Parts: sequence; C-alpha cells; structure tokens
Amino acid sequence: VDNAAANGLSDRVSVHLDAAVAIDGEYAVVVANVLAEPLIALASPISARVAPGGRLILSGLMASQAEAVAAAYRAQGLSTPTVRRRDEWVSLELTRVG
Repeated sequence: VDNAAANGLSDRVSVHLDAAVAIDGEYAVVVANVLAEPLIALASPISARVAPGGRLILSGLMASQAEAVAAAYRAQGLSTPTVRRRDEWVSLELTRVG
C-alpha cells in the first residue's frame, strides 16, 4: 500500500491482505505472495479473478514447490508459467488464455 502511494498508484491498486475477503471482478494483474499449500487450495478463486489475457504472479515459493503450484493453476486454464528464480525462491507468472 505504501509503495503504491509513493508511486502515485493508490487509485489503481487494490491490496487485500486476507484471503478470506470476497473480492469481486476480474483484473489485468493479480499478485499472490503466500505459501504453496494455500496457493494450491485457492487456485480456483484466485484464477477466477484474472481477466482474459491478464497475468497472475505467484511468489513466496520454494523451487521444490513450483511444479505443484503451477499444475494447480494450469488446471484452472492458465498458461504454463514463466519461472523466475532467486536462489531457492521462485515466482511464477501465468496468463489467462482467452
């Protein structure tokens, strides 16, 4: 939130810290930075928020967890992810096809 404000983006960025919060709509970019197990469990509701052609960025993953998380999101109709790695940490970037 502070970073969005510092960059003049407060009116364009919405941050939700509680995964249980019901969020309506579809978005061009969705970011989730939580552990692998919650990401897998929430694959359906998180994927549903990505607009057609939109991007989903998942981070906070150990490299050994990346394939299981990617599979959960591919099963929801998202693309094979672009994987970015820093040491043992990984982020995945997927796209909603269609």
